[in-house]
Amino acid sequence: MKHFFTLLYLFCCFTLSSQSKKVVLDWGGTEVKPILGELQGANPLYYDHNTNIYSNLWTDTGYANPASLKVTNIVYQNISEAEMRDVNKNAIQTEASFSIVSHEGRDQIYTMVSHPAIIGQKGSYKKIVSFDVSYSYKEFPKSQLRGLTNSLLAVGNWYRFKVQKTGVHKIDRSFLSNLGMDVNNIDPRKLKIYGDGSLMLPYLNSETQSYDLVENAIQVVGENDGSFDNQDYILFYGISAEYNQRNDTHNNIYDDNAYYYITADGDIGKRIQNYIEPSGNPDVTITQFNDYQFHEVDETNPAMLGRRWYGNRFDINNEQEYNFNFPNIVLGQPVDLRLVFIGISEIETYIKLNVNGQELSNILLARVNGDTYGVATINVHGNSFAAPSEDISIKLTYNNMGNPASNAFIEYIAVNALRHLRGTGKQIIFRYDAAAEMSGIGQYVISDASQISQVWDVTDPHNATTKLNQEGSGSFSLKAQLGQVRQYIAVDPSD
Repeated sequence: MKHFFTLLYLFCCFTLSSQSKKVVLDWGGTEVKPILGELQGANPLYYDHNTNIYSNLWTDTGYANPASLKVTNIVYQNISEAEMRDVNKNAIQTEASFSIVSHEGRDQIYTMVSHPAIIGQKGSYKKIVSFDVSYSYKEFPKSQLRGLTNSLLAVGNWYRFKVQKTGVHKIDRSFLSNLGMDVNNIDPRKLKIYGDGSLMLPYLNSETQSYDLVENAIQVVGENDGSFDNQDYILFYGISAEYNQRNDTHNNIYDDNAYYYITADGDIGKRIQNYIEPSGNPDVTITQFNDYQFHEVDETNPAMLGRRWYGNRFDINNEQEYNFNFPNIVLGQPVDLRLVFIGISEIETYIKLNVNGQELSNILLARVNGDTYGVATINVHGNSFAAPSEDISIKLTYNNMGNPASNAFIEYIAVNALRHLRGTGKQIIFRYDAAAEMSGIGQYVISDASQISQVWDVTDPHNATTKLNQEGSGSFSLKAQLGQVRQYIAVDPSD
């Protein structure tokens, strides 16, 4: 079932000193979204899947005054489950907020209005279908430079390294020596690690949070004696280049590698603090977590334009299989599947979806037409099925309907399954998506936890906090305030 929605904005009533517009959101629940469609036309639309914020950009003759923005006559409607399937519920606001900003590029002024398309309270969601917007112009300099200062890298000795897997990493004396550091003269209390890993720069400069390297909280074992000895080491949380879910991609579109920088110069470094649990008895016990796995390969760009890249072409091999493993999966519980792919064909073609030998869907790929700029049609398909086993096999079979020129490509496959919160002899990155819609205090309980030395809260990856399993308990727990999704990692020293 196709349920990706598109938004169409209608504008009218332009005046020189004051602007007014009627905005209508057209929710096409079964439409096939054209590839690059958000970048085309007179009024390009930008949709951030991670934040559920919609922005519409148009050319203007003056700079909008943000303080003058007025939004009236907002019309809401109930939203169907099908339309909500692909929405990031954690980012849904409880009330609609609007903003307006103008920028200049290549001697042209552009104005953009941003707002959520869905609002929700206590699990009830509504979509915005229309509203009226008005604003006035302000005097704004055409050229404005902010004062620049030297980067942190301008002072001291810095060393760069890559992270290839997301998780808690161990850095020892040998590693630092191989980087070129003089390990015999390191004061370990001054060791500092900076960087965002694969956290991708936003598309809009105005959304940039930091223009310099950001320090990460780390653990340095054995630092108190002021010497970095053979048995001493650093633990820190690093994010690889294949972990990014911003702008509906898991890969950093700017670089295939994730970098961090380390130095032992300057002041004392930031250290991981103890995790602070809420007081009071827990209202909910949580013994499961959501494990999110994906397959995404960026190999080709059929349009030769834009940021969308695809892989796994079907014209040569029309049947392809992708395997995922979820240790300690909760059998029988729903597994959410999301497929994003494109079809390139002058006729309608199909992809048959099969999971662990069971046929689930026969997915239509619409033919290329004028609305898709003569290149391809993009299809977003969501499905749910009961967890059959720890191993999940997804088979896709492409039917070109007898046209050898037809083709299809995968953007990504994503699988979200519930697992028991249980030690496995490896690190466990865990979060509980349902916590966003719950209230009170939740208690996460990890079984078979004797090999887990500590659990880090990495919701803010720059400021991780820790709770130690000091007694090596087989049942380890920590409490958290509900109402938001927090991310943790259980640290197993053997991994």
